Amino acid sequence: MEANAEHYRWVGFRDIRPIPIALALVGESLANTWSAPVLEDLVDDELPAGPASDFPYAGGVPVVSEKAVVALGDLLEQNGELLPTLSNSGTYFVYNVTTMADVLDEQASEIERFASSGRVMNIKAFAFRAKALDSLAIFKIPQIPKPLVLATERLKSEVERSRLTGFVFKPVWSS
Repeated sequence: MEANAEHYRWVGFRDIRPIPIALALVGESLANTWSAPVLEDLVDDELPAGPASDFPYAGGVPVVSEKAVVALGDLLEQNGELLPTLSNSGTYFVYNVTTMADVLDEQASEIERFASSGRVMNIKAFAFRAKALDSLAIFKIPQIPKPLVLATERLKSEVERSRLTGFVFKPVWSS
């Protein structure tokens, strides 16, 4: 799951680069230490001047609108935490996915590993244990906990049913 960066307005964090925020989203709660950053529309001739969306591109940080929170409330709250932002262009939250699911079938996946440690560097082709996905909607995997947010058909269907904008779902595997 990622934001549609080609057709919708981008947002950014004032005085903060998105990388430190993205790197902090490792599947653990941040609620007790979170300080709401200022989120603002990014305006530049090089960027899309499209409409605002419910899942704006924010440099790899999952950001959701208030409309998305209302529509997807239970699914979002069961699988992560909504961290407030300060914004003049609407109510938005950083979404910190805290559901960590060990569902990757490493034997059937095509994985690149670091030679020094054997840790996963990249997953070129995903394979999952299908039954383990049944109860999931949005999650991370322990093999790559930081930037990667995965979603199942359950979340995709709810996003489409609610007519939310800005979400892009790219299939990474089919059973």
